[in-house]
Amino acid sequence: MSDTDVPFEAALAANLQRGLAKSGVLWLGPTEHEAVPVWFAHLDPYVYVLTGPGEQNVPHLGDEAVMVLRDKDTRSRILVAPVEVGRLAPSHERWTGATEALAKGRLNAAALPSDLPERWATGAVVFELLPLVEDAHH
Repeated sequence: MSDTDVPFEAALAANLQRGLAKSGVLWLGPTEHEAVPVWFAHLDPYVYVLTGPGEQNVPHLGDEAVMVLRDKDTRSRILVAPVEVGRLAPSHERWTGATEALAKGRLNAAALPSDLPERWATGAVVFELLPLVEDAHH
């Protein structure tokens, strides 16, 4: 089967997985034009982004936002996908996995990776993003 035989939604899903696997940065914002680069962690099907004191600045996000994935080498756009946005509370069952994954990807942290989730529980916001592949485009 050639790439032209792959259903369009399956090709978008493949681009999503490729973009998330090959980069530590995505662009996120309320709209595509307001998106800024942010580091993230990916635990399928969710993408996690962190903001707060001493962390990256993430634009104000409502219940929905836009995620842009770019090729790591060429910086060309791979995929633009709307995402459902939620806030992950420290009491949530996915908190530990999400913050451990974020801690592994956090560069130049002022604390040990094992201490970050506890620090984030009291002073940061962890956004849980669910990409809507069916509404994505190139």
